[in-house]
Amino acid sequence: MRKTYLNHILEDFDEFYNTFSGCCSSPCQKNTKDGLSISEDEDRIYIDAELPGVKSDEVEVEIDPKKRHLLLRGENKQTRENAKYHIKTTGSYSYVIPLSNEIDLESKVDAVSKDGILSITLTKNRSHKPLRIDVNVA
Repeated sequence: MRKTYLNHILEDFDEFYNTFSGCCSSPCQKNTKDGLSISEDEDRIYIDAELPGVKSDEVEVEIDPKKRHLLLRGENKQTRENAKYHIKTTGSYSYVIPLSNEIDLESKVDAVSKDGILSITLTKNRSHKPLRIDVNVA
């Protein structure tokens, strides 16, 4: 069975987290269920992060090429003048996603925020694709 990019990320993160925490469950396992979705095809990695209540202009997306990780941040600030609140929800969101060497950090990264979902598209490095070799008959 071929391991997907997500499997590699989760295994690497779990190993790293467990090394320092001595714990059996990592925040990455929780985030994959609660608000973070990662999928891939042959050429790209797709990341969808739920950031409910966060305005598009307040979303931060950063790639650190040295640490090879993607950082997503946003804060939900609900304020209305002269409003009485029965329930006021605020919250901050932060995801740190490790990036493998398979990702081309030099290519354009697309990030779109719509209806509380931040969608990011990363391009895979072409040099990491398998090279097909034709076998000649002797």
